[in-house]
Amino acid sequence: MPDWTQEVRTRLSSLRLSPTREREIVDERSQHLEDRWRELIAGGASPDEATQLTLALFRGGDILAKYMAPLRQAHGEPSITPGAPSKRLLPDLVHG
Repeated sequence: MPDWTQEVRTRLSSLRLSPTREREIVDERSQHLEDRWRELIAGGASPDEATQLTLALFRGGDILAKYMAPLRQAHGEPSITPGAPSKRLLPDLVHG
């Protein structure tokens, strides 16, 4: 059985997701591809045919990245809660 994680990870690379979010999406999409591959095998496709048909889900450029773009999460500053202790005392004083 093919390892789908690299296929998915490659197509997500342009989204700059947090490592946690990327891992969640890779796991979910990889499972979806594995399920599709198994369906094709159960339907009589050879392993090579099933792999090619499953990969066809990704054809048409970076279609996965296009549909996942709304989930993009840049590595920005965490939000500030008024009155909450800060781990950035010196930068907070400079900007305060």
